[in-house]
Amino acid sequence: MSLLIKISWGITLLLLFQLVFADRGIIDYLRTEKIIAQQKDNLRKILNENESLILEIEKIKNDRSYQIKLVRENLGAITESEYLVLFTDPMKEK
Repeated sequence: MSLLIKISWGITLLLLFQLVFADRGIIDYLRTEKIIAQQKDNLRKILNENESLILEIEKIKNDRSYQIKLVRENLGAITESEYLVLFTDPMKEK
């Protein structure tokens, strides 16, 4: 009887070890849960960024003053009532 109990405890410990440490075991499950949480956080950030980009695009399409502001900032455009003054770099003249 004693040998049968030792064998069953051995098998039980082996199965417990396999449950915890084997591939697709508890440790692997916890790692996977952490990865899923990180991916959900990344998805949330991307969705927020997409929403802000959608609002930006709508603003560019519909807001004339915002369009003018972007053209002036990014392309350096000036209006008819402004003058373009260019300065030379004194360090390049030498």
